[in-house]
This record gives sequence, C-alpha cells and structure tokens, in this order.
Amino acid sequence: MTGMRSEEPSAWRVGDVIDDRYEVLAELGRGGMGVVHRVRDREWGVDLAVKSPRPGRFQSVGHRDLFVNEAEAWVGLGLHPNVCGCYSVRLLDGAPRVFAEYVASGSLADWIADGRLYAGELSEVRARILDVAIQMAWGLEHAHCHDAGGLVHQDVKPANVLLDVGADAAFTAKVTDFGLARARAGASVDGGVPEGASAVVSWGGMTLAYASPEQAKGERVGRGSDIYSFAVSVLEMFTGGRTWMVGPVATEVLADHRAGRRRDTDRIEIPAKVVALLDRCLRHDRAARPRSMPEVASELVEAYRRTVGEAYPRHQPVAADLRADELNNRGLSLLDLGRPAQAAKAFEAAVDIDPRHLEATYNDGLRRWRSGALTDDALISRLEAARTASRDSWTARYLLAEVNLERGDIATADALLGTVEEMAPEQPKVASALRTVREGGAPDRSRVTSRPMGWWPAEERWVSDADGLKVPQAPRTKVRLTADGRRALVSSRKYVGLWDLHSGQCLFRRDEPHYYKEIDVSADGRFVMCGLDRQLHLWDLVRRRRLWRVDFNEESGSSTSRWLGADGRTPVSAVRLSADGRVAAAQTDGGSVTIWDALTGELSLQLGQQGSLAALSPDGRSVLITIDDGSLQLWDTTGALRWESHGVNAAAVPASISADSRTVAMARSRGTTKRSWEDIGVWDLATGAQTHTLTGHTRRVVSLSWSSDGQALLSGGTDGTARLWELDSGRCLRTFPSTASWQQQVLLAPGARRAVAADEGGVRWWPLPGRYTAPPRLSPPHRHGELARLQAGVGTLVDAAERARDGRRYGEARELLARARQTPGFERAPHVLSAWRSLAGVLPQVGVRASWQVGELPGLSVAPCAVDLSSDGARVVSAGESLRVWDTRTGRCLREWGVGTGLDTRAHINRPSPFTAVRLSPDQQRVLSVTQDGRLSVWSIDTGDRLTSITDERAGRGAEPACFSTNGRWALTADRNKALHLWDVKDGRLARTLCGHGRNGFITTDLWVHPDGHRAVSSSWDRTVRVWDLDTGECRNVLDSPTETSSVALSPDGAFAVSCGNDRTIRLWDLGSGTCVRGQQHLPGHAQTVQYICDGRFVAVAVSSRPTSMVQVWNPRTGQFVHTLDTQQIGIWACAFTPDGRYALTAGANTPLRLWELDWELASYPT
Repeated sequence: MTGMRSEEPSAWRVGDVIDDRYEVLAELGRGGMGVVHRVRDREWGVDLAVKSPRPGRFQSVGHRDLFVNEAEAWVGLGLHPNVCGCYSVRLLDGAPRVFAEYVASGSLADWIADGRLYAGELSEVRARILDVAIQMAWGLEHAHCHDAGGLVHQDVKPANVLLDVGADAAFTAKVTDFGLARARAGASVDGGVPEGASAVVSWGGMTLAYASPEQAKGERVGRGSDIYSFAVSVLEMFTGGRTWMVGPVATEVLADHRAGRRRDTDRIEIPAKVVALLDRCLRHDRAARPRSMPEVASELVEAYRRTVGEAYPRHQPVAADLRADELNNRGLSLLDLGRPAQAAKAFEAAVDIDPRHLEATYNDGLRRWRSGALTDDALISRLEAARTASRDSWTARYLLAEVNLERGDIATADALLGTVEEMAPEQPKVASALRTVREGGAPDRSRVTSRPMGWWPAEERWVSDADGLKVPQAPRTKVRLTADGRRALVSSRKYVGLWDLHSGQCLFRRDEPHYYKEIDVSADGRFVMCGLDRQLHLWDLVRRRRLWRVDFNEESGSSTSRWLGADGRTPVSAVRLSADGRVAAAQTDGGSVTIWDALTGELSLQLGQQGSLAALSPDGRSVLITIDDGSLQLWDTTGALRWESHGVNAAAVPASISADSRTVAMARSRGTTKRSWEDIGVWDLATGAQTHTLTGHTRRVVSLSWSSDGQALLSGGTDGTARLWELDSGRCLRTFPSTASWQQQVLLAPGARRAVAADEGGVRWWPLPGRYTAPPRLSPPHRHGELARLQAGVGTLVDAAERARDGRRYGEARELLARARQTPGFERAPHVLSAWRSLAGVLPQVGVRASWQVGELPGLSVAPCAVDLSSDGARVVSAGESLRVWDTRTGRCLREWGVGTGLDTRAHINRPSPFTAVRLSPDQQRVLSVTQDGRLSVWSIDTGDRLTSITDERAGRGAEPACFSTNGRWALTADRNKALHLWDVKDGRLARTLCGHGRNGFITTDLWVHPDGHRAVSSSWDRTVRVWDLDTGECRNVLDSPTETSSVALSPDGAFAVSCGNDRTIRLWDLGSGTCVRGQQHLPGHAQTVQYICDGRFVAVAVSSRPTSMVQVWNPRTGQFVHTLDTQQIGIWACAFTPDGRYALTAGANTPLRLWELDWELASYPT
C-alpha cells in the first residue's frame, strides 16, 4: 500500500485566510475522518462548512480518490431542501475539501442532547418529531431516486441531520454527509476496529449504533440499510437517547415499547402507527422492510394526521433546477480534482443554460487554453463577448484582466484592473491581482517596440493595373534574422544587404540586377549564402568579400552541374547554412539536394532522392527533406537515410530544427488533400515520431523559431499574427498581432526574453510572457430556498408576461420579461428567452444584447464558397466540394449532391469549389445552384431529384451570384459578359436578359430581388450599383460608387439600397434620388456581404479581416454600429442571415460552418 504521508494536508487554524478568499472562523467538530470548519467566503459574503480529511487518514491514492468520488456524488445531488447542499470539492493545501451549506442551529443529535427537540407541550413535541422524520425521509428519497442509480447514504444518524431554523422559527431538516461513510470505510487500513476506537462512533464506514444487521456483518448494503438506520434514528428521537450499543439491538428496544414496557429514560410515547412502521423498518430480513423511502414517508404523513389530528402542513418539495452557476462550480471541482472530461461536460451544460455565462466561459476557456484546445486570442474573444452580454460588468473586466496576466499582456491587464478597482473596491481577488501587477509579481511584458526599415524600396511597392492606376503589389523581399536578433539579411529585386535592427542602418549592401530568390545567414551573421538563378554565392561579411561562387549551366561541363536536372537550367530553389556557417545545403527546382563545404565551395554530397530541402540541423549533421507524396526523410550529411515517415503532408518551408538538433517543427496542412499549411507539426528527430500538432493559425505558417531550450516555439503566418507556443502543453500562450499580412521571419532571441518579427515594412519586438496562473472563478453558492424563490419569481413573471402578450398588452409583457431577465442567473434561461423572442414579431428590435455560437457543421474538407440559411434558421445549404443541405438543430447532413449526380465537381484553378452560387427557395423545399461550367440546377430537398437543369452558358458561366424570386418561380443569374438573366425555373425558359453593367471582365458580384418580384439590384466591379425593372428588363437607375462594389441589398420598402466595396465603407443609397445619403467608413476589414434584417431597421455586415473576421450590425438611420460578433474565422468566404436577425451563418477559409444567435433588445411599444 502506497503511503501518502509526504503529501499530508496542512491543518487550518482559526484566523487563517485560505486561497486569499476563505477566512477560517471556527472549528465545528472533529472526528475519526477529519475536521469541520466554519469559513467565511469573503468574496461572496456567505458562511460555509468545510470538511477536511484528517492528516494521515488516506493510506493510498486510491483512498483519497474514493473520498473524492463519494463527495462528488454528494455534489451531484443538487439542491433539495431536505439535503444539506454540497457546493463543491476543491483541492486546497494538498487535500480535497468538501464545501457544504453551513447550518448554524446544530444537528438533530444536538437537539436531542440539549432538549430543544422536546420543548413545549407533548402534542407539539410529537408533531415536531414526526415533522423531522418526514423531512428526513424526503431527503433520503431524493438521494435514493437521484438519476439512474441513486445514492445510498450508509451512515444515517441524528448527527448527520441538520436542523436549519429560519427567521420565522420554523425549521428544515437536512440530511448531510452523503456517501462519506463509504469513503471512511475505504480509508480504514483493515476490517477490524482500530485500537482505541469507540464502537459507537463512525468506524469502518458506518456508526455501529445505527448500523443495519447486514452492515454490521460487512455485507453489501443498499437502500434497505438506510431505511434501517433511519428507523433507529427515529426511535432515538422518541426515546430521548440511545440505550443500545449496536444497531441490531434497537429492535429489542422497540419490542419493549410495543409490549408497553417503557424505560425510565424514554421521553415520548411512540404512536401505534409509528411503532408498526418502525417494526417493519427494523426487520433483520431486508426483504421484509418497506421497499422504498417514498413508502416510508407516505406512512409517516398519515401517522402525523392521526397523531396530531390535522393534515401534515408541508407539501413534498422538489429539487431546484441546477442553474449555470451550480454547474460551473461542479465543473470547477472536477477540474480541480483532475477530471477534465467530466468537468468539460459540466461546463458544457452550464453554457447550454446560459451561452454567455461569465464564470463558465472563463473557467472552461482556461481549461481548453491550457490543454491546447483553444488559443489565447480565441479565449479573449469569448470573454469579450461575455463582457458585452454582462453589460460590461466589473466581473467581466476582472476575468479578462486575469487571462491577460497569464498571457503576458500586462498593459491591458493593468488598464482593466484600474477600472475594476473603482467599480468593486472591496473585492479581495481584484486587490490581489493589482498587487501582482504593481508590486512586480508578474514581469512587465507590456512594452512592445517597432522600427520601420527601409529595406523594401518604395519603387518596388506599386505597379500599374490595366487602367494605368497604381496598385500595391506583393513584396518581393526575403528577410533572414541572425540568431541574436540584432541583424537581418535582406534580398530585394535591387540588392542584397545586412541591416542593423536597432539603428536601422544598412551595414553591408551589394547592388544586384537580379533578385536573390533564396538567402540564408549563419548564426553570428558572418557568412551569407545566396541563390541567384543558376548560381550559388557565399560571402564573408567580416572580410567583405565573396568566398566562392558556383555557376550551373549546361556549357560549364562541371561535374556539379549534373544535380540540376535534365536541362541543367533549373534555378536554385533553396539554400541553408549551419549555425557556424561551415556546412551548406542547396537545391534546385526539380533537382536533388546537395551538401557543400561552405568554407571551400566543394561539393560534399549529392542526394539522389528527389524532394524539397526543408532544413539543415544547426550542427550541420542532418538534413530534412519533404517528398511530393507527403513523406518526410531525415538524412545524415554523410549520405545515410536515418528514417522516413509517410503521410506527413508537411511543407518544406518553413521548417526549424531546435538548437540541440533533437526536434523539428514544420508547417503542415489540416487534412490530407489541401496544401494550406496552417498547422504546425513537431517531430522527434531521433525516431521520426510526431509528438505534437499545434493548431491556431488560420492561414499559412511561413516562419518558425525555437527557444534555446527547445521548450517554446514562435511561429509567424499570413493571418497577420505571430504565436508563442508551449511545447509541454501544446498551447498557444500568446498571440502577437501584426499590421503586416506576411511575416517574413520570426525569432526567439536567446537570453533576451523577446520575440522578434520582421516583415516587408520593418521589425517588431515583443517581450515574452512571464509565469502567472490565473485563478479559477467560482459562482456564488445558492441555497435551495433562495434558488426556489428565484425560480418561482421568474416563473410568475413569465406567466404574467404571456398572459399580457395574449391580451395584446405588449409593452406590459416586455416590462415583465425585462424584470425576469434582470434576475441573476435567468437572463438567458431557455424559457425566459423563448418568451422574449415571441415578442420580437410585434415589438421592434432596437439593439443587440448579446450573441453566441449555437452550432457548428463539421466534415467539410473544402470551405464553402456560397451558403444560404432558411428564414427560421433550421436549414442550411452550402456549396463547397459538393452541394449539401444541413439540419442545424441536429448538425446532420440531410442531402448531398456531388459526384454521381451529374455535377461537374472539378474545381477551377484558384478556386476550391465547382460552385459559384447557391440559394434556398422561400418554401425551403428547393435548392438553386450555379456551377462554373454554367449549369443552373434546381434540386428537391425531399426527394433529392434535379427538378430543373439549364445548361445554357447564359445561366452564368464563371459568374458569382444567383437568387430566387420570392414566389420561387424565377431565378436571376449573372454572367461574365455584363448581362443578367431571368429564368423560369419550372420549364427552364429564359424569360428576359438585362444588360447594362460595364465592359467584359468586370463581373457582377451580387444580386438581390425585392419581395414584390418586380425590382432587383445588382453590384459590379465596374463601380456601379444598378436598379432593374424585372417586368421590362430596363435599368431604372445607376448608382456610381467610387470603388468596386462586392455586395448590395434592397430595403424591404424598396426605397433604399445598401452596398459595400473594397474601400472598407458601407454606403446607403436613396433610390429615389440616386444619391448616397450615408456612409460608414473605416471598417476593420473588407466588407464581404450586406443584408437588411429586422424589417429593414438594421443591416448585417460580414467583414473579413486579420487575424479574425466579424459580423457587425449597422443602424442605417444613425450610421452607428450597434454590435460586433467576432467569428474567430479568417476570411469570411460566405455569410447568410435570417430576415428577423436572429441567426447568422458564417463560413471561413479553414473553419467549419458556424451558426450564431443574436439576442435583441426590444422597444417598449409597437411602432
């Protein structure tokens, strides 16, 4: 048996403050199992009872786990008035502590001993005893019937029944210490009575004076054993004390009562009906006892009526529904005790009840972040959304500050805590966090510095388009940092040079007429290797001269030219230098990999394997190669293949080998068919085994750098972020945002505790996070009575609101529901939200209270290029590699059309999907699709049949948009030749062609048909929005936009149109005058989609940006944004909204389809 005395818990003393939160007020009791303390929760202002195991009680880890299991079973009973509430089990000071409801008025054993149970007239005493017995039976019934298996107490006795006296002097009996008897039994070293232990106190998991015969014999126990012990306890209430030493003897005492032989110590005569019941309960034969506690309670209620002469005044209570607060505390207990899977279920249940519950969002977010399942910026985004939903409460700000402290953003944490200090000055946890920041408990990592660098010449930044306009072009620079992060080697179209990052000066420059496509630099910055077309150059910058050059051409006759390939003209495609600059590796496009003596320029090794050079180890002894079939190979530079791993699907660039040459990190794709390289794989170089997959970037990873100890990794990507990873946990500890979309190189400078990132515009330095652990966050504990009162009050308000709504008193109904939503814990309760939503059809929406994700549709290997959403949010149609219809309630794919259904599913080059447009019919029974080959199809969702197929090129070859008319009869499509086409989808007939958009090549980007079916609007890259008369085919109005327009929508009344374009501006157009009457500039990204919602009162805008995209709600009357929903997706490829604004659907470049719900604020009166 494994001893645990080295991990004995520390003893608590009166006056101690535990975890900066719990003040120990008194010791309430001490027994064989442990000690009970009364503590004051200084944050919530409530007293709790904390049961702690006695030091040395646990003889093994198994014993401690048993104690925790039983305590957790007690927590799982929830809140019932006749059960002492157990709120949580937490691991504090090395021991599991059980936090339970504190009852100041003592136990039933206390009341028996001091005579309080017998105060008053005889009739009062009998009524009181029967009242206690009935409530005890109800409490045990709740435990026995809980969930599927129930919970057996195993140590029912008066000391485990608390009597809670209320303000009106009425008491409530509460059974306590559920399940801990078995934990006590498990903690006993052997089966005998320990030397010196009393036979009438808890021993071996029971108290012998109340034990059933089978329990005393050590046999298996069940509900019948609790019934026996319950009867012994009731007997003791009548006798006024215990005159027996072991439970089985209690039957003899009852027999004396039945025979009329009362003892001198007996206090109260037992009513005959109670005697008969106790006689059955105390049978030694378990089968002869009552079958259940409900049966016992029912007979006691009848005994009360006969004995007291009136009906029992209490109604049998029910357990309170667990709210998100209770589930959060349960999840936190499970997490604290090392049970993350169970904790995740508790947190998930909490969020199901309240999608923006602050504490559950925070605690579960910390759990997922620390396990690598969530990135730090995603956690911040979720907390910011919960902050909005909480009306910017001090709690939300405090929790955000704690996460920022752990991720190392001290400046943000300090700013948040400064405001919290003013809002909640007496909060101990806030004060503790402030001390950490201001007294140096967390290193100051807030200073971020940057320096613009002139290494990208201005003349290279712009090119002329077809119209002669200057447009920015992608950078043609290469940047490589030295190991100490002080210098950068840069190659552009004009020169190659070495720059000092701190002074911004160019230390070495050589003008070249050609672009050095590949460069590398030794760790100390002395040696530089360049690949120029079909040449290799090595420079010594200390001596400022070129050491050697190798020319590869078919006329040279050089033996080294053979590695170039068949024609000898393939340019150099990769170069690598070892840390000391003594070994070089190079490769050409389509050629083999070669190893060189960098000091002499002699060819050392030519690897015949065709592949891509990924990395050269810092010591120059190993070279890593990726193969086109997805394999990965590690070679010694002596020519020996050390290992090969298949199915890796990693990119040759970037790859980084740790300083000790033991580990390599490489970008790899999510899945097996894409080449998106957004994930990071980590491999053990000794074995070739993959040890980690790091997921967080949303676009291609382009640079990787190890810390000197190999425990941290820095990555840079085209999603505009650099990310710091912890290898032991696999989590993204910190996301550093960048203004650049393309990180040329990132670096963890050894010993400097800084991250460095270089891009085409300059360099940035971020201090690395220190060591800090954000504390967990409990929700305030609630007693059953308090929670039942709140639930009843909310139920009353909801019922009254529904009556007011049915009576068309909508303003009154809204005010009643607003009061219900103000009740703590009930703002987003499902029945309250349902009643609130029912008013949205008659009361105008005036703002957004909150938003949250309600679903995710998985299984898409190609991001959809088009989506649509039914008006009730129940169905989604997506067009990716195939056409799919989804049930959003179940997440199930209802129908799929692809290969074998007559669709050409081959994707066009530069486009992963064969589709260009997809729409649901208004009746949600049909799907309209347009493919790149120009086929328009209408599909039946119910049967899967193709109802209409139009192969005319005018159906929309290569075009983007298409839509149904409101009656579903007509489909409007656009082609690349500036025309729109109106089709009768029933017979495939072309009804009308609408012409007017600009010259060829400026495609139509969006279409919108008015509900009346007579008007439509279209947007185009020709910088116009056009209004069409569908009856005549005439263009009624041309709205000139200063930039290309990507989306357009008509207001429900047809008076206005809203459009967005490439200039990050939304424009509101008056169709009567043809003028732009309002614009909203400076959007955080490219506005992808606009749509009127809520009867035209608001416009939903999908904005694509880096590192994340969002959905914004815009008020066209005021020009203000009223809400921002952070989708945590980069590049919203497609988006759709329900007309009432309740649901939004987003599809990101590398993320699943996500369904969001918006919770709207309602006006007080109808318009």
